[in-house]
Amino acid sequence: MKPLDFRFKLGESEWTLDFHSITVDESIELCKLTGCKWIQLCGDFDQGDALAVKAFFWLARRKAGEQLTFDGEAMNFRWADFGRELLRPVAADATEDTGQAPDPTAATPKTSRKK
Repeated sequence: MKPLDFRFKLGESEWTLDFHSITVDESIELCKLTGCKWIQLCGDFDQGDALAVKAFFWLARRKAGEQLTFDGEAMNFRWADFGRELLRPVAADATEDTGQAPDPTAATPKTSRKK
């Protein structure tokens, strides 16, 4: 499974959230806080919805050890100071491991030609 990490930035501070690490209880907590169903919340986050972005940003900060409330002043940020981005995994070898051996003929030059 490929990582699904988002980086949130607020001013000079950064938090990362691995979506694969979100527990069922954390999902339920976000649903209760927002009034949204889980599938809707995830889709809304993907679309940049303010409530969904705030919810996952809040969770990233909580998972980082911060004790802050969802409606507290620390979560009332200016969009101009905020950023989020999907972190792409860096491949060591620009090819993805498919579990199959590479085709040896693809890397060898042709040594004979038919005329």
